[in-house]
Amino acid sequence: MSGNFRILQSLSEFQQLGGIWDNLLQTSPADNYFLTWDWVWTWWQIYSKKDDTLAIGVLEYQNNITGIVPCYIRKKRLFGPFYVRTLYFLGTQSPGPGEVCPNYMDFIYTRGEEQFIVEKFLSEIVKSNICDELCFSRMNYRSPIFKILQNVSVKHKLLALTDDVFECPVAKLPTSWDEYIQSLSSSMRYKIRREQRKLQLSQNTVFSQPINETEAARYFEELIQLHQKRWNDRNQRGSFANEQFTAFHKRMIQSMFKKEQLALTILFENNEAKAAVYNIRYKNKIYFYQSGVLTGSGLPAFGYLIHSYCIEDAIKNSLDEYDFLLEGRLDAYKRNFTNTQRQIGTLQIYQRFLLQTGIRLKEWLRPYYRMFKRMKDEG
Repeated sequence: MSGNFRILQSLSEFQQLGGIWDNLLQTSPADNYFLTWDWVWTWWQIYSKKDDTLAIGVLEYQNNITGIVPCYIRKKRLFGPFYVRTLYFLGTQSPGPGEVCPNYMDFIYTRGEEQFIVEKFLSEIVKSNICDELCFSRMNYRSPIFKILQNVSVKHKLLALTDDVFECPVAKLPTSWDEYIQSLSSSMRYKIRREQRKLQLSQNTVFSQPINETEAARYFEELIQLHQKRWNDRNQRGSFANEQFTAFHKRMIQSMFKKEQLALTILFENNEAKAAVYNIRYKNKIYFYQSGVLTGSGLPAFGYLIHSYCIEDAIKNSLDEYDFLLEGRLDAYKRNFTNTQRQIGTLQIYQRFLLQTGIRLKEWLRPYYRMFKRMKDEG
C-alpha cells in the first residue's frame, strides 16, 4: 500500500469533501448513515465549540482520496489551568445532555487498506502531537479498524483501553411478514396479534407518514411532544429538552425528507397522535432512532404496534434489516423483536506519559476500590 496522509483542519476543506466523502463511504465496509457527510457536517455546524479544531485525516493515492478519518479535537479542563486535548469522532462527544448518539462509528476506508490507514493516522498523531488522548466512542466493535488500532497503539507505545461495549439488536428481515413473525417467540407472537386485534376494534386508527416537508415538520413536533411527555412523566428531561439536540434533528429531518431517507411514522387514533417512530432509511436498512409513545393502564401497547407496522412496511419494501441501534437501560423490549445483535464500543488511546501513568494507576486501583466499596456496603 502507498499514499500520502494529511490532517485537514479548515472548515472550507471539510465542506469541499462533501461529494467525495459520500462516494467513498458507499464503497467502504464501514458504510452506514451516521458516517455520511450530511450527518457529521450538520453536527459540526450545531455542536462545535469555539476552541474545537477539525482533525480530519485524509489518505490520498494518485490524486484520489482512498480513506477518511472523521475527527475533531476538543479541550477538556482538568483543574485550574490544566486541560487535556481529546480527539473524537465527528458526531460524538463526552457523555452528557444533547448527545446525538450515533452508532457504528469508524474510519472510512477502502477494503484492503485498513492496516495502512491506521498506521498512517497514528504516526501522524504521534508526530504532530495535536492531542493527548483519542476517544473513539460508539465504534463498530467488530470493525477490523478497532483491532488494528489496538495493535498499532502498542507499536507507538500508546495505551489503548476498551470500554463501554453495548449491544445493538438487529432484525434480519425475511421476504414476508408471516415468516418474520414465525421467527419470534410464541409469547411475542401472541402479544403482537392480540394488540393488533385491539387496534382493529378501535375507531379511526391510521398509520401515517409525511407526504411533504411541511407535514414532516408537523409530524416531528408530534414526536417531540409524545417523547417529552413520557420522560417528563418519569420526572426526567427527555432528549428534546436540549436545544442543540432539537435544532440538529429539525435540520436533519428536512434533509432526510428531500433525500427520501426519512421514515417518520405516526399512529393516530381519532386524529390524536398515540405513538411516533423516527426511523432513518439508508440503502437496504432501517435505523430506529427515536420514539414517542403514549402509555397508561388500559391502553393498547402502542410501541409494539408501531414497531410491528414499521417492520412489516420494511419487509414490503424488500429491505434487509431493521436495526434498533444501541440497547439502553430501558430498551429491553428491543430484544423481543430479534435474537441478533451487533456491538459498539469505546476505544480510549492515551498518548502522554503522565496521562498513561494516571490511567494505569486507576486500573491498578480499581479492584481495591471495588473491594473497599463491597466491605463498606456489607458493613
